[in-house]
Amino acid sequence: MPAERGQARVTTRTGDRGETSLFGKERVRKHDPRIEALGDLDEAQSALGIARAQARGTVAETILELQRGLYTAMSEVATPTADLARLSQRIDALAVAAIDERAAALRATARIEGRFVVPGEDPLSAALDVARAVVRRAERRVVALADHGTLDGTHLVPWLNRLSDVVFVLARPKQPVGNVLSHAGAKSRLKRLPCVFLRVFDRFNHGQPISDSRRDGRGQRAAGAMIAAGQPWPGFAADDTRFAV
Repeated sequence: MPAERGQARVTTRTGDRGETSLFGKERVRKHDPRIEALGDLDEAQSALGIARAQARGTVAETILELQRGLYTAMSEVATPTADLARLSQRIDALAVAAIDERAAALRATARIEGRFVVPGEDPLSAALDVARAVVRRAERRVVALADHGTLDGTHLVPWLNRLSDVVFVLARPKQPVGNVLSHAGAKSRLKRLPCVFLRVFDRFNHGQPISDSRRDGRGQRAAGAMIAAGQPWPGFAADDTRFAV
């Protein structure tokens, strides 16, 4: 049945052979790295939507603002370099400055613990943490595109990096202090973490792998000792919250 006048067509059949269009005449395979990045950005958009559906007031308004900015980022990723002039709005230095300002304002009103955060205290904070993780994945895809010269990441990459920071902070006012791993309890709780999780500590052990903790428990001891001592992770500032998971 043909679409009614004024309605967008949902089924076009133009992608039935595994190709899709960018914002221009170029067609690419659906596994093209640019399409993979757009897929992750679209997933991040949907995850933010789930969070906004549970939010109220200024939190909901902030999430909507982030979603609108994310659509601008998606349009930039979807547009070949030669066609960027067609875009009416782009992620530029002003956009990065604006989200920086937003992040600073939110940090000033939230209590951010410089320790591990366990997501899931309530539906909204859990949804925001899922959105943050998806944004991080999308950011990695965009970084890869920028590294290969597929797009200009000068402003786009910092904006996405700051986006995940903002989403992280948005989740924290909903996260009671009781769900932050204390120094005293971190050691015992780390013993219950899957060994594969401890691979994240490899980079903080002077280059020596500690992910073989199945054999001798070095991973648990090293990670637990650092948290119990209240030491910041090497390479991170003491108040850096980006390592929170």
